[in-house]
Amino acid sequence: MKTILNILLLVTTSNLYACPKLEGTYVNCQVSTNEIFDNPQTQIINEKTINGIRTYSISDALSNTIDVEIGNQNTTKEDLDEELNLITTFTSSCSDNELSVKVIDMHVERKEGSNISDEELQLTNDMFSIMSEGTEDIYSITPEGNLKIESTKSGMFENTTICTAI
Repeated sequence: MKTILNILLLVTTSNLYACPKLEGTYVNCQVSTNEIFDNPQTQIINEKTINGIRTYSISDALSNTIDVEIGNQNTTKEDLDEELNLITTFTSSCSDNELSVKVIDMHVERKEGSNISDEELQLTNDMFSIMSEGTEDIYSITPEGNLKIESTKSGMFENTTICTAI
């Protein structure tokens, strides 16, 4: 029994040590290539570990925040506009001091009282599905202490964003 507990402890703590220490505020984010999407100029990352599960809270200057719970499937819901909410489901993992966030699904849903048609809703969902499928962001810290975000989208784009630590 003691051996089993030691193995479980080793597996749990080794995952924690594989995760990078990202906590901080990062500014002046520069993208290495032309990017399809808007790039946030500021990233604020908080992290905590509760019951052996590391969680990162990643925010930008517009107060868009995602909570990333390592090893679990995560879902966020945010206002897209007056008519729609954007729902994003993703997984995350840590390896070699890198945080990987992979999008599983991204779709929109009507807000109560929305006048958007079924056809418009379907077209919007198709667009988000195409944009998000195969998307992965890898967060790490450079030797200089800055935030590095490597973004990939199978067959569509690949870029690196570097944000300066303050």
